[in-house]
Amino acid sequence: MVSRTLFVLGCAIFVGSMAGVVAVLAGFANESAAVTTVGGLAAGAVGGRALLPLNGLADRMSRRVSVAATILPLFGLIGWASWVGWQNGLNGRYAVAMGGILLALIGWVTVVQAGQNAASATAIRRGETLAELPRTSLVFGTDLPWPWSLLGPVTGLLGVVAGAWGYLNSGSVFFLFFVLAGLAYLAPSPEHTTRVTEEGLVSENYLGPLPIGTKFTSWDEITGCEVDGGTLTIATKLGLNFTYDTAAIDDLDRVQSVLDEYATGS
Repeated sequence: MVSRTLFVLGCAIFVGSMAGVVAVLAGFANESAAVTTVGGLAAGAVGGRALLPLNGLADRMSRRVSVAATILPLFGLIGWASWVGWQNGLNGRYAVAMGGILLALIGWVTVVQAGQNAASATAIRRGETLAELPRTSLVFGTDLPWPWSLLGPVTGLLGVVAGAWGYLNSGSVFFLFFVLAGLAYLAPSPEHTTRVTEEGLVSENYLGPLPIGTKFTSWDEITGCEVDGGTLTIATKLGLNFTYDTAAIDDLDRVQSVLDEYATGS
């Protein structure tokens, strides 16, 4: 029930915040912007309920490109808000718009993570856990290739710099939320595990030090695995490679056997 409620709430926040940001940036009167935001919240909640039950989200989450594309409107709003801020200064309208964008991002993460949790639960329910990989502190359980490995630190640093700059130039404490978000993104992830199931890999998911759920990677997304120089590498179609120290794996032969049997291209 909690997952259903969070999912619907995330959809409402995502749509409602975006609608409110558009209204604010378009120069609507306060009353009209408020009505637009409330209407967006209601529309998002209705849309979220239409996407339920959560079990059905597992299939939707498999379409990674489509899911990722849903965040593109936020980038457009950030560009629009930046233009407004550059034209008119970091006034109240800009601060409210950026606050709405931050809320919309939180709503989007909530929705996507709920889908990932549903996909992970479905994978565990459909088949048994075949093996458990050792604990690792790698971000999202993956070893990102260069230059993608710089994406997290750069994003966190930009959040800190942008928030500090906005606060120093406007005096609005809202910008300190960007500083906090950037610092959270820069913080190292705790160690977590990855379960090898008959459906794919289920790994714990963290945003900096904060646990936010699980991440599911189906066998169709995995292109192969190999052991080289004491490191087990599981490659995926997205180029995000799961890597583990073989010395920490209790039964390496069994893990390799399972991966060779299930991983596409092995």
